[in-house]
Amino acid sequence: MQTLNVLAQTMQKAIRKATRKAQRTHARRIFTTSIIVLICAGTLPLLNACETSQNIHIQHPAQTSMPQDVCAQAYLSAQHSQRIITPNEVSKSDDNHKAKRSQNNAQSNIKPTTNKTVTTDTEWKQSIKNWETVAQQCPGRLSEAIARRAKNQWLLISGQSGAQGAEAVADPTAYAQQTELEAYAQLRNVLESYEHIQWSREPLVQVAKAENQIAFILQTLAAKKINGVTLKDSDMAASNSQGFIHAAGVGADEDLRNNAYDIPPQALASGKARDNASNIDLPIAAIAYMDCARAELKSFEGNTDISTTKRKNDSQYGTDTNAGEGRPASGADGHYSDTQVRAAQALKDAIIKLITSRLLRAYSLGYPADEKLVLK
Repeated sequence: MQTLNVLAQTMQKAIRKATRKAQRTHARRIFTTSIIVLICAGTLPLLNACETSQNIHIQHPAQTSMPQDVCAQAYLSAQHSQRIITPNEVSKSDDNHKAKRSQNNAQSNIKPTTNKTVTTDTEWKQSIKNWETVAQQCPGRLSEAIARRAKNQWLLISGQSGAQGAEAVADPTAYAQQTELEAYAQLRNVLESYEHIQWSREPLVQVAKAENQIAFILQTLAAKKINGVTLKDSDMAASNSQGFIHAAGVGADEDLRNNAYDIPPQALASGKARDNASNIDLPIAAIAYMDCARAELKSFEGNTDISTTKRKNDSQYGTDTNAGEGRPASGADGHYSDTQVRAAQALKDAIIKLITSRLLRAYSLGYPADEKLVLK
């Protein structure tokens, strides 16, 4: 009997202990559930806020620096391909940045070039393409990129590259003339397609002056029947000049282009003149084309980001709030419209083509193919 009493007491103690444990567990569950409810209640407004702000555009640092990264990579690729086709040619820029270039090459997985004497047609064409990309992507390197591209292109088409498998064109002069015609057509198409756009005024005015001057010189030389120059060349340059003036929004009372330019009589008689950059006597037409290219490159120094503004009363292309203030017009969201972005890029491509054609014509008429003379 005593044993049963002890057993009963033991069972009662166990039951009470289990009950207390269950109560504590239940209490903890209630507390945990309460905390979860409070957290969810506090988080719900944040979730709702995130849902309503999902269309907000955040400018990430990586996105902001992307254009610079694209330019840097394009320039490294162009330098790399240039060293392949001209291994003994070391630019001043290469000297100043040799250590930095080695570091960048390692980061971009570009293998250092090894000196070799034999190059290929493919390597020259790749270099030409790479410099064109630099001209498009790097506003601060426009002059260098166009000068190197034009020189490489001329050496290749004229059979002076020494590249294996390269076939010089039958008539390099005709090729240069065709390039000039294509540049004229491309520019005309851009200006007509985006007639509603008013572009950055000052650089286009300066380019218009350069085209106006070469138009006059070519007209004079053609009238004198100087070899390699035609009235058609003059007419295209004059049309380019007028197109740039119109695109810049310059009125007749603001047009400061000269009607005539001085050409020394003795130069007209011989068809040659002393070139200040090379310090040698060269055909006047070659000097004129080179001077035109230099002037146009200079026009875009610091102005290569071509901005656009919508002309007044052109409501379908955004607001004209900024019209006349020298700032780009924008759409309702304060950003360039797609049309304006396409227009700016199209004009930049046309200008690159135009200046390149000026350099090719200069080389075809006898100007030394040396980019250092272009950049003087």
